[in-house]
Amino acid sequence: MDKATEYSNKVIDSGKAAMSDELYNKMKNLIKKLNATQKSMNENRKPITQIMDALKKEFTEMEGKVSKNGDIQRKLNSMMQMYVDYLEKQRIAKEKEREKILKRNNELSSIIPDMEYYYNQEFQNHLSNAKLEIQNYLYDLKEMSEENEIKEKIKSYPVNYTKFSEIEWSGKGRYEFVKPEEIEKQVKNYNFQILRNKFLEEFKNDIGVFKVETIDKIPTIISRIKENEKIQKEKDAEKQAALKKAQEEKDRKFKEEQERKIKEDSLKKTESAKIESDMKFAENSIKGTASYNSEVVKSSIKTKYQYEIEVTDKTGYAKIFIFWFENEGKKLSADKIEKYTLGRAKKYAEKRATDDEVFIESEFVIYHKKVIGK
Repeated sequence: MDKATEYSNKVIDSGKAAMSDELYNKMKNLIKKLNATQKSMNENRKPITQIMDALKKEFTEMEGKVSKNGDIQRKLNSMMQMYVDYLEKQRIAKEKEREKILKRNNELSSIIPDMEYYYNQEFQNHLSNAKLEIQNYLYDLKEMSEENEIKEKIKSYPVNYTKFSEIEWSGKGRYEFVKPEEIEKQVKNYNFQILRNKFLEEFKNDIGVFKVETIDKIPTIISRIKENEKIQKEKDAEKQAALKKAQEEKDRKFKEEQERKIKEDSLKKTESAKIESDMKFAENSIKGTASYNSEVVKSSIKTKYQYEIEVTDKTGYAKIFIFWFENEGKKLSADKIEKYTLGRAKKYAEKRATDDEVFIESEFVIYHKKVIGK
């Protein structure tokens, strides 16, 4: 047992100096042997328990030294674990280095494809803008007389790609493991003429085909213009017919109004003539019945004029209400205005005409003059 302990201590001292795969495996086997030795000692001492009582303490101490929880195995396990941790750190470091190298290689190999993709995207944008400019010529086609002019504009649109020099790609800041000078080196060695020739050919072909396709759309647009002109003429004709009808209706109403006014004026003149005739008759009658030599007897009955309003259209009531409101109503409170009727407003307008000769100017409000006794 002393030899096992001595050997174990030597192995531990060797581990303190430097660990290796060989020493790691030696420690692993030693632990197995120590466990087996402990088991063997336990089994061998059973038949001679009485004899070994005196040595029990010594054996116990010796077993403790080589047990799993003993100082020897604890030191061996600690050294072995430290070595395993060291190996794991080395493995992780190497793995990170391999990943970094792989990422760097991937970035290096993607520089040119990234640049070509960027150039292609810019070219496609230029191509789309060119097609949009050609297509916009169709929107300028508003009249049939412009057809040849628009065709000529489309035909004369240049098919040479001139914007290649406007494209400038910079890979700076795009990559984590590639330095700017490495990017510049790859770009400097790139043959841009091949890419330029590719764009020139593609632009020429695409724009050439698109110009033909655009010109082929012109007849459809011309047909649409003709149809729109036809529709517009029909609309103009309908509008003129409606205006004519409206004017005729306006003229008819104006004529009717004039006839009504003439008829009203005639009635007013007839009424005035009748009143004058009646007054002369009354005067002559009074003169005839009085004594020739006596003074003319004056009547005690006096007369005056009074106006009555005739409303010929409901619009006239609005005029009457506005007339009342402007001259009287706006002085009143809101609740009194709300309770005021159009009939009372009409009476107010008649009174103003009778007392003050103030009239509402409206074709829908007609004043009739009436003689009454005071």
